[in-house]
Amino acid sequence: MAPATSHPVGELGSFTTLGAARSCQPRQSRSLASDSSRCSSCLGRCGLLIFEVAWFHRFALAFGSTVWATNLVVASFMGGLALGTACVTKAGHRIVRPFAAYAVLEAVLVVSGVALTLALPALASLFTAATRHMVMAEPVLNLIRFSMAFAAMAVPTTAMGATLPLLVTGMTRRGQDFGRVLGRLYGWNTMGALAGVLGAETILISQLGIAGSAWVAGLLDLSAAGLAWLLSGRLDAIPPVGAAAVPRPAWRRLGCAFLAGANLLALELLWFRFLAHVVVNSTLALSLMLATVLGAIALGA
Repeated sequence: MAPATSHPVGELGSFTTLGAARSCQPRQSRSLASDSSRCSSCLGRCGLLIFEVAWFHRFALAFGSTVWATNLVVASFMGGLALGTACVTKAGHRIVRPFAAYAVLEAVLVVSGVALTLALPALASLFTAATRHMVMAEPVLNLIRFSMAFAAMAVPTTAMGATLPLLVTGMTRRGQDFGRVLGRLYGWNTMGALAGVLGAETILISQLGIAGSAWVAGLLDLSAAGLAWLLSGRLDAIPPVGAAAVPRPAWRRLGCAFLAGANLLALELLWFRFLAHVVVNSTLALSLMLATVLGAIALGA
């Protein structure tokens, strides 16, 4: 089963636009906070992509490796990320300690991610039991696949979908320019994803197995949580520089972001189908394609 993409593409369109403000913090402290937040973002996304590769290997046991099965699991994964981002967009202004909240969500991802990896083999038996004695149309079968995949990944993907917006919120509240913060965090976030998908597919799965890879992912996300918790002690106690305005939604821009994300994910799946004719290992084919796309996105950010 091929791993899905986990770009932060869908997360960009839903961030609240924040105004720039001058920082009252010493330049050295601000630089340390920026470096720590970028490192935490990179580690966290790297861990998620390793989890993702492990989950999709497990999902292959339940749903198979057909194009429909792959696409439905991809949609479930991205839906969880979008849900997490939407939650922060809706209620992010109420979060007093964004860095502490980030650390808690990373810890939630560690626990739920490892548990999901270990529990997914049982999903194959559950799916077989649910469909064994039923003669159903393909759309109904796909609906069952989507529902089970979304329910299984809801907690870890929603937690991870909320992390990047929280980091951006925390840094911009401290007087840093919104566009610069978002661009840098987005770039480091994507580079972490690139390292995660390449490392998982080329080294970790073959050397440590699926469960071992999940534990490595958990350690990376736990490191990101610890770094964010230390950062919380420095920055969450500092009063925000001005109040962040919440403007009316720019529906046209959000619509453009939605269409751009949908177009990119559709193209990736098409590219994967072409590469599958050249590379025998379908998981490796999508990993190589994904690594190329993520690397280009990171450079662009």
